[in-house]
Amino acid sequence: MKRPQATAITSGKGGVGKTNLSVNLALALHKAGQRVGIFDADLALANAHLVLGCRPNRTIVDALSGQCSMADTVVESPLGVKMIAGGSGLAEVMGLSVEKRQEIIRSFSELSGAVDHLIVDTAAGVEANVIDFVAACDRVIVVVVGEPTAFVDAYASIKVLHQDTGRDRFDIIINRAANDAVGAQIFSRFRAITDRFLKVNLNHIGTVPEDERLARAVGKCEPVVSSFPNSVSAKAIMRIAEKIHATTPVRDLLDIDDLIQIGMTALVEAAQRFQDTGEATFGSYATIRVRGALVDHVRNNLTLTRTAVQRRDRIAQVKRELLSEGEDADNQILISEKLGIGVSELQTWHTQIAQAADKSLDEVYDDHSIWFADERPTPEHILLSGELRVRLAANLKKLNERDAMVLQLYYVEEMNLEEIAETLSISIGRVSQIKKSAIGQLRKWMEED
Repeated sequence: MKRPQATAITSGKGGVGKTNLSVNLALALHKAGQRVGIFDADLALANAHLVLGCRPNRTIVDALSGQCSMADTVVESPLGVKMIAGGSGLAEVMGLSVEKRQEIIRSFSELSGAVDHLIVDTAAGVEANVIDFVAACDRVIVVVVGEPTAFVDAYASIKVLHQDTGRDRFDIIINRAANDAVGAQIFSRFRAITDRFLKVNLNHIGTVPEDERLARAVGKCEPVVSSFPNSVSAKAIMRIAEKIHATTPVRDLLDIDDLIQIGMTALVEAAQRFQDTGEATFGSYATIRVRGALVDHVRNNLTLTRTAVQRRDRIAQVKRELLSEGEDADNQILISEKLGIGVSELQTWHTQIAQAADKSLDEVYDDHSIWFADERPTPEHILLSGELRVRLAANLKKLNERDAMVLQLYYVEEMNLEEIAETLSISIGRVSQIKKSAIGQLRKWMEED
């Protein structure tokens, strides 16, 4: 049985807003038309149900003890997102054995009839539970805030997850930044650290800005996406959800029957066109032809499969029929009846069709977004920066060779104090003194000009 798409949301340390972000992303994906569930995998300190406003009757502990199936633990919140609760404070879920963790992971497939997308809210850190749950997910999102301790912990988490699971791609959400520009700067600094020591790819999928309304929603234990949908933070979360929805793993976007049919067609054509000249065997020739046909199909139809196009056309035809009959063309029950399918299956159709969505510029434009910022400098900035550059260059020439070298290594070559000390064969303390003295001298000269 095919399991739902799973996205793990984790962090290096607690207190970075991971659970709140997990709930809000789940709700945002639900608003985008997906059937979404949250698995609160912070098993010992589960609290996502509080933000969702639901009270589960059964938890993961009941499923592990055999009292019910995983599907029986699913409860639908008042906001439409489904919930699988962990066992907050229960000894049974602390230090689960490998077998129990694998049992939970295998049971994900039981949820395929209830959810399309499963958000796995892991515990902070890199304990065994986190590593196994992350390894089982299609996508991993690491929540990072712009604090030195958060950088260290997030780096450590990515390092361990990379080494233990072999995963080399991680999505990053910068939380609680002043704005998108600051979030981009924080991500750039964090990626510089990982690029230097780890062979992983980090993808910045968005920034959630510090927002007074977000703080109010957290205080009320409510999702900001539902409490304040027009707030800056809610809009940012919706944009992140759209990116997640639009970049569904390939396995969910391609129809296997389509691929088999295309491969068989290419094989038949290869048999018809093959000429045995003694230079190549039929097997090698057919392999190239079939692979080429499949690759062409993937490239041309990745965003929308043939089946999805057919279903989209059938829905459009039914809507036209309903309009001609004077009925409500947006009534999902009437549409599903005419199609001869259930409402839940119709929702699955909508999800497949929505993989490639066009949006107007008015819908996505945001005055605070870095994507719409004009990177060209203003005339005033050009004038001031030009004058400042000339003055700074003149004053830099006044520094002695040693002081100028330290500043160049630190600001231009971006070396740290330890690396500079090793390069110049002096102590780290001495490098710090030279740097401080040189900057102080430059500042004095600039003020005197």
